[in-house]
Amino acid sequence: MNSSIQSLYKRRYPELGDIKEDFEVIEQSFKFRSKKQNEETRKKMVKIVFTGEEDLWKKLKQLKEEVENDKWVSIHHLNFMSNGKLKKMTESIFHRTDTKVITPGCTVGELHHY
Repeated sequence: MNSSIQSLYKRRYPELGDIKEDFEVIEQSFKFRSKKQNEETRKKMVKIVFTGEEDLWKKLKQLKEEVENDKWVSIHHLNFMSNGKLKKMTESIFHRTDTKVITPGCTVGELHHY
């Protein structure tokens, strides 16, 4: 993870520093009042630590199961892998799901719905 991105996430989600597992989920719920009713939304942050390409594949498959009912997932760039290769990997894993995937270099107009 790029150190500036890593610092940003650590400031926004200090709980990430407490995570010791290779795959762990932090979920936050927010309640707010709109004009007519109370509403609730949630955010999910998944921290993935991997040792190589094969391990990343396994962890992304696990991510697919974790976000099965979620509308979208955003994945930041990886230092050891090109954005194109990461995009191909996520296309293969999230193929035929309802989850939209945002990969590095993706513009809003080309959200990937596999």
